[in-house]
Amino acid sequence: MDERIAELTRRTLAGEMFIPARETVFDREDLFLPKDERDVKHLCEYILNQEPLITEYSCFTGLFRFDGSVVGDAFRRAGHPETGRALSLFYLKPVDHLSTMEWQHATADYQKVLTIGISGMIEEIDRSLAVHTGADEQSFLRGVRAAAGAMIGWQKKCADRTAAFAEQTADPVHKKNLLRLAETLERVPEQAPSTFYEAVLTIYLCFSADPDSLGTLDRYLAPFYERDKAAGILSDEDARAYLQELFLMVQACTPRSSGTFTKGGESHFCIGGYLPDGTDCFSPMTRLIVDSLMELPTYIPQITFRWTKKTSHEVLRYMMDMERHDKNKRIAFTNDEKRIRSYTEICGIPYSRAVGYTMVGCNEPAFLGAITGSNSKINFLRAVETLFHKKADIIRNASDFDSFYQIYEAEMLHDLALGYDYDNKYNLCRSRDVNYISSLFFNDCAENAKSLTQGGGNTVVASPMLLG
Repeated sequence: MDERIAELTRRTLAGEMFIPARETVFDREDLFLPKDERDVKHLCEYILNQEPLITEYSCFTGLFRFDGSVVGDAFRRAGHPETGRALSLFYLKPVDHLSTMEWQHATADYQKVLTIGISGMIEEIDRSLAVHTGADEQSFLRGVRAAAGAMIGWQKKCADRTAAFAEQTADPVHKKNLLRLAETLERVPEQAPSTFYEAVLTIYLCFSADPDSLGTLDRYLAPFYERDKAAGILSDEDARAYLQELFLMVQACTPRSSGTFTKGGESHFCIGGYLPDGTDCFSPMTRLIVDSLMELPTYIPQITFRWTKKTSHEVLRYMMDMERHDKNKRIAFTNDEKRIRSYTEICGIPYSRAVGYTMVGCNEPAFLGAITGSNSKINFLRAVETLFHKKADIIRNASDFDSFYQIYEAEMLHDLALGYDYDNKYNLCRSRDVNYISSLFFNDCAENAKSLTQGGGNTVVASPMLLG
């Protein structure tokens, strides 16, 4: 890594790049506003009141975090009161030794903002406003539109702050980087990016709206990388440094004092796998992502390599070699053949969307621009405990194993039904919170005029975990 990235790495691992939240004071008369109007007003004021973290070593800026005073992003769920209430009662607190509420993951689809920019997303919202005329639908769409405007306002603020910082920077190389950053922030992500640098900056700034998975990063960035390389305006050294600064930002999202600072699942994304046309996605961009991440002595993010029948032995050996040498174990592997077949043949998901799956958290499946709809834990062994300790007389009279298994199966299915019922109840609590900022970057929310917490997405994964 170069000297600039080395210094940013040192600061990140020391906790110096963690973004402090700036307290926002709201007008007390906002209490008289309708709740949805008040939530949106406070969200926008909060975003525009934050301050970007800029150093002389920065080529990017724009990260902020929510402190719980407003309805924030859908991953960390700060400011989601109903979700918070349910978590306080059921997170890591089992119900009848059977069910425990768990966290959720939410994966933004950066492809849309990279293709049409936030301005294009606002145009989509306006078209949806003309179609959805219900009061709740109109309220939600206006809220998402306001959140989009706040993101553009935040972009412009970052541009101003960076330009001012650049004027005070003596080092000519650092000053040049900062002036380019300020100039670029005048355009993206409001407008769609046209270069690799602009594309990485777009993801960097929008990450605050959903600080979870980066999705299928090699697919997003490959067209920009290939165009810039062909035009002779991007070197692999510069591309590597831009990727590394993005990954350092993802690591910096978690405070150094947190027990999850070394937990790679705080952000987990995919590389490789099948493309919609049936070809394998692994490319020079994929390899550069892996090389860039493995050079950093960080813990977050993690990646899953999606291997296919078309993956060459050379690529598979390369990925396995990178994994075995990684002290922080940030690489996992998954079989695209099995996963895509299950999504299309069993779940009925269109192939074009199934091939875009990613992994999140502790290696759980997700789809771009869609929330994972559950992630509760179900004690799969309670049925065994019940039979041997509470219904021993029944199984004692079983004539053979098949007879015993029929008794066990009925108990198991009874417990599963209860577990799924609790899973639905947890999600019902989550659905009482309307999210605006993350919904902006989630597929189908604007089209369906629904928050991602209330079924706005057309493709949702429910993945309760069966333990035991």
